[in-house]
Amino acid sequence: MNTYNRGSKVIIETVFYDTSGDIAQPTSARIVIAYPSGSTSDDWPFDGNDLLTSTSSLANTSTTAGTWATTWNSAVSAPGVVAWTAVPSNTLYGVNEGRFLLRGGLANSAAVPTTL
Repeated sequence: MNTYNRGSKVIIETVFYDTSGDIAQPTSARIVIAYPSGSTSDDWPFDGNDLLTSTSSLANTSTTAGTWATTWNSAVSAPGVVAWTAVPSNTLYGVNEGRFLLRGGLANSAAVPTTL
C-alpha cells in the first residue's frame, strides 16, 4: 500500500481493460474517493466510522496509453486509509479500486488545516 503525508497532492492513476484484456477507451470516467473525516476528537486513531466521499471526473491523460488520472488534495482528510473506485462510462470495462495510507502525526492537523 502506498503511503502519503496528509496535506500533499495525491495523483491517482488507473487503466481500464475490456473483456479481452486490451486497454479500453471509455468516453469518460469518474472517481469516488472515501476518506476519514476526523470530525470528532475520538477519531484518533481513525476507527473507520466517519467517512466522507468526494466524486470527480478523471482525465484521460493519453489516448494511446489509456491512462486516466486525477489529483486529490489530501488536506481534506484526517490520517488513515483512503479508498477509491474509478468508474468508466461503459461499465463493461469494469471498475478499478485502490487504497493508500494517509499519515499525519498529531502536529500535522495544526500545521495543515483542513480545507474543503
